[in-house]
Amino acid sequence: LGLTGEQMRAMLDVNVVGLALCSSRAANSMLSRGINGGHIFNINSMSGHRITGMMNFYAAT
Repeated sequence: LGLTGEQMRAMLDVNVVGLALCSSRAANSMLSRGINGGHIFNINSMSGHRITGMMNFYAAT
């Protein structure tokens, strides 16, 4: 893969954990303002659909 464990963990923290935390905060903000319905849209890259070169681990996140 060409990445160290530390680099993999950092990428997971940003791309997966970061997304989950942001979505959670958005949902809590909506609920605190009395919004009991709605949607949170998460936008990602096409890397998960078109894996090229050394981008295999990034694409998994």
